[in-house]
Amino acid sequence: MAYDEVAHHSGPHSRDAEKVLQRLDRSLALIAKIADHTPRTYRIVLLSDHGQSPGETFAGRYGLTLKDLVRAGCGLPVPRRARGTHSASEARDAVRIALHRPPAEVEPEAEHAARRSEPIVLASGNLGLVSFPDIEGRASREEIDRRNPALLSTLANHPGIGFLLVRSEEHGSVVLGPGGTEVPVAELADGAGPLAVFGTGAAAAVRRTDTFPHVADVMVNSMYDPGTGTVHAFEEQIGSHGGLGGEQARPFLLWPRGMTDPLDIVAAETAEGAPAPPGGGLVGAEAVHRVLNRWLLEFSGPQVPVRTEGFTGAARADEPFPGERGGGGQGPADGQGAAVRGVPVLSEIPLPETPS
Repeated sequence: MAYDEVAHHSGPHSRDAEKVLQRLDRSLALIAKIADHTPRTYRIVLLSDHGQSPGETFAGRYGLTLKDLVRAGCGLPVPRRARGTHSASEARDAVRIALHRPPAEVEPEAEHAARRSEPIVLASGNLGLVSFPDIEGRASREEIDRRNPALLSTLANHPGIGFLLVRSEEHGSVVLGPGGTEVPVAELADGAGPLAVFGTGAAAAVRRTDTFPHVADVMVNSMYDPGTGTVHAFEEQIGSHGGLGGEQARPFLLWPRGMTDPLDIVAAETAEGAPAPPGGGLVGAEAVHRVLNRWLLEFSGPQVPVRTEGFTGAARADEPFPGERGGGGQGPADGQGAAVRGVPVLSEIPLPETPS
């Protein structure tokens, strides 16, 4: 089983996850040994697409799921197991207070429309997505408030939630935080407001998400504790990725000595007019792509086997490459198969030792 799956359910720093990494190390060592016997030079580069942040699940910490909290904030029924929780009780109180506002603030047509469609709540790690399927396009904060006047405040003020992203008819899009905090996306800054604890690049990540054509009506990011590095996943995972907060946003790139340092490549590309990564350094898929592309160019580009003129069709597994001696049926007497282009068969390569 892969590291990502094990870390989701056992934790990214667990003994189970460590065992998977040890097996991966041995596999990489075998690949490196084989590469030493090939007719061309291979350089092994390792890239992770994300990290993982640990933490108790949202449901485990608060006794109800994000879907339960959204339903409670909309005044909809919630499962019996969630009714007695403090979060659900507060949400119901907020709904009762909101529905007793002056009639101008709660339009009857909006209330009727809200009953026609229940919200859809999905999760990706500690990122939640709330959508109202009967609202065409991306719902606005004002429309959501008219239909469900307690929902956004219920979510934004919950201790397990860090911030919300929602479109605004007045400000374009806004980020909502606890205590009525509201910051237009265009004015977001790292280290301030609802994003204060989420580190460098958080504001750029939120602004980028806001440009997606199919962004959810309400994007919900869980709380993040910078002291412990923990988040609360909205899925049943104690190691998660998908939102902002902690090690999930810090993948790695591992390369052999002798290759140009990625930071030097990014600096050179930026000087030549490439977009500067948010926060500087090696940030974002675009910057990583430029690094990998530069490495390929440094070593004469990607190499593929080229067949000689006049050699057409797919070669059988027992056929030699053009210009090579040997062929089918001329392998070792033990029947293990001939080495191709000087590459020994696996049985001739010593396996890395397994640590005791």
